[in-house]
Amino acid sequence: MGARGPLKLAPAGEKPEIEGSAQEMVDLKEPEKPIGLPDEISALWDEIVPVLSEAGLLSEADGMTLEMALRHFSTARKASNELLEQGIVVEDKRHAKQKIKSPNAQIFKDNSAAFLEYAKQLGLSFASRSRINVEGDDHGGKEGNPFAID
Repeated sequence: MGARGPLKLAPAGEKPEIEGSAQEMVDLKEPEKPIGLPDEISALWDEIVPVLSEAGLLSEADGMTLEMALRHFSTARKASNELLEQGIVVEDKRHAKQKIKSPNAQIFKDNSAAFLEYAKQLGLSFASRSRINVEGDDHGGKEGNPFAID
């Protein structure tokens, strides 16, 4: 392999000049609810999508991301409810009189982690909201947000 040459980076302290960000090019519009969603996920969609849309955080292309986030949330919620009812330790159905850790514990853990990753991308966490610069907001954009990152 030969030499690649110098990296084409902006000088330290300067932001690279980019004409039009992806956010500026995307039409902010509420995504359509997918057909055939289970009732629980449909209800979650109806609860969260209008709020995110009103905040200017959604585009039409976000529908699949929202659906996956809500599916993980719903699954985590069901597993959590079952853990609360049955407890962490349950009887092993394969081996009589033996106790095992409930499979719902792992289901809850996996789906909670997956939902939180989607939530970060959608602006559903306090940390992700602190990074969002909303033009024309009543709080002065980044200047009015002590947690905003430059």
